[in-house]
Amino acid sequence: MALSSTRSTRARALSPLPTMCAWVSRPHGALTDAILRLQIEATVRRHFEKAKRRHPMGIKVLSVFFIDRVANYWGYGEDGGTTKGKFARWFEEIYVQYQARRNSRGS
Repeated sequence: MALSSTRSTRARALSPLPTMCAWVSRPHGALTDAILRLQIEATVRRHFEKAKRRHPMGIKVLSVFFIDRVANYWGYGEDGGTTKGKFARWFEEIYVQYQARRNSRGS
């Protein structure tokens, strides 16, 4: 991996491959809503898969999400009432889908 500097910006770049370059202290790509929703979906899917295997052994499965800010999960309206953030809405939608699949299969 090569580390180089450019004269014009004095920024450092990492080049693990000749055709690839990542700038130090600059994000490469971003966690878009689509990616975040896919991560939640993958966690819920794995949770149900693990629970199906481990339940007969008497083991309860716990899945944990780390969130970047509370507002993405929970918020408060101007009237003082609570509102669901996008993570809470996505989780509930996805969980209900997997719960329905499990119930329709009878397992």
